[in-house]
Amino acid sequence: MAVNTLFVFGTILIFGVTLIAIKKVYFHPLSRYPGPFLWALTRLPYMLAFRSGTLAHKIRDFHAQYGDVVRVAPNELSYIKPDAIREIYAKRPNALLKTLPKDPIRQPPPKPGQPVSMLEGNDTDHARIRKGWSHSFSNQALSAQEPLITSYVNKMVVQLRSLVKKGTNPIDLQEWYSFCTFDIICSLSFGEDLACLEQSRYHDWVASLVYSVKAMVQIAACRFYPFLFLLLMKLVPKSAKENLAKHQAFTREKVQKRLKTPTDHPDFLSHLEKNRDNLSDSEIEINAATMIFAGSHTLQSALTGITLRLIQHPESLQRVTKEVRSAFSTENQIDMKSLLGLPYLRAVVQEGMRSTSPVPLGLTRMIPDGGSIICGDALPAGTVVSYHMWAANTSPSNFTDPDQFVPERWLDNQEAYPGQKSKRDFAKEKKDALQPFLQGPRDCIGQNLARVELYLIIGHTLYAFDMAAPGKLSELMVWENQRTYAVWDRSPLPVQLSLA
Repeated sequence: MAVNTLFVFGTILIFGVTLIAIKKVYFHPLSRYPGPFLWALTRLPYMLAFRSGTLAHKIRDFHAQYGDVVRVAPNELSYIKPDAIREIYAKRPNALLKTLPKDPIRQPPPKPGQPVSMLEGNDTDHARIRKGWSHSFSNQALSAQEPLITSYVNKMVVQLRSLVKKGTNPIDLQEWYSFCTFDIICSLSFGEDLACLEQSRYHDWVASLVYSVKAMVQIAACRFYPFLFLLLMKLVPKSAKENLAKHQAFTREKVQKRLKTPTDHPDFLSHLEKNRDNLSDSEIEINAATMIFAGSHTLQSALTGITLRLIQHPESLQRVTKEVRSAFSTENQIDMKSLLGLPYLRAVVQEGMRSTSPVPLGLTRMIPDGGSIICGDALPAGTVVSYHMWAANTSPSNFTDPDQFVPERWLDNQEAYPGQKSKRDFAKEKKDALQPFLQGPRDCIGQNLARVELYLIIGHTLYAFDMAAPGKLSELMVWENQRTYAVWDRSPLPVQLSLA
């Protein structure tokens, strides 16, 4: 009797689970969108890929297999159509089309009493905080900041020259790019750098920030299953919590020191002091830390990716190096305005950003109550949507020969490129698919500053050094093999440098 009862209950359980699975996969409002079966059934494979750093790779493969719109979770769609960028992230044209809020699981709102970060705040708080910080990124501010940025780039070049003269080769440029960008952004955020370039190593505060990214993403992935998240938070070692507290205390100390110190230093706080717009000290502190993370990790990734692609393509490297050196008699003449006037350098930067996508994953938004329309399709409330940048940038539906590094695609005269006997027609490409800084009210507030740093660092490095692979080209790092934890995992880029 007991066996029969267990059999009946087991049969009912299996039948019930099967019905739920069939309903979730085949009769869900998102069932009309293609995607992998297991991912449509449960969040578990998505969560595991997120934690392991392979989510960007998985979703890129899904788009290659299923097309421009893919169901990547029971309630989530990923897009690579350029039209989706505006419809997901931009401010909507009328009240019937509501602006899409952030996904509260991926980016939970701050708890009551906690300071608000620009990344996590609601639309009202975001607009208030952004208004306060926007003066720090104005054209006037950037003009004042360029000499400061150039001074750090020159310091990096001096250090690299010293290493080359001592016979130190190859040199890990990823590391030196990171030292440089951290010193710049800390100087702009705190009014003083942390001597990464001077000491040729990370400051302890920077090191803890660099190496905590992976852990933060792995913990965040568990928010899809609250019981796992709560369990994981209970298992966090006491030492890790103490290190986090020290990290926060250091940030608070640096910001408070700068706020109490009168200076003519052209940093963020010198502008913020005049335009605080009701920002509290704690909000300034948390957003200063946000600026440092956003203004270093993604920029370092972009610099590393562009340099890697140039070394992998010696013809392009030779051409852009010649263009830069021909434009300036001395390195003291190099400035942002002149660098932007170099068409092939601009093409190299754009193509490097396209092929390596410094922000590889999509930034998720949620369809609000009442539903919304994305790319002509009505979606129900609660659907999570995003534009997957790396998949879009490397998709044949957007770019010709997407897996090839072709700066010529960004030039107006449609030149033939190395390996091709004739010109290629790039006119039909969807170049607006490349949106490294996104669009809309939450686009990257520091994008103009990022461009200044990017061009000055690349320009000075090309002017000062001949670069080459330390061995065979095939022995260079493979960009696609890196894992992604919000940003690309940090991998060394050893480069053979010689003085120009």
